[in-house]
Amino acid sequence: MNKTLIAAVAVIGALFLQAYLAKGKKKITGLILPGIFFLNSIISAFRVESMETFSQTFAVGIATFFVYNVPTTILTVIYMSAKHGFTRRRRW
Repeated sequence: MNKTLIAAVAVIGALFLQAYLAKGKKKITGLILPGIFFLNSIISAFRVESMETFSQTFAVGIATFFVYNVPTTILTVIYMSAKHGFTRRRRW
């Protein structure tokens, strides 16, 4: 229970930090956290243990890359919404 609470607070803190950095005047500050998570996904994809065949290793590497890019996508959406805002268009 205690570790779950710490993890939840860390995730919520990262989301608020991203929103704060994205509202800054400089463009690069809002891209710091997505960049860190993107580099982490690349490093994790290359650190995959080798399997019996190359195709299995390649598939696990690609899956690892996409799974580790979920936080990158979420943080980029927060950045885009803070910088540019999302407007609703009417579909008539």
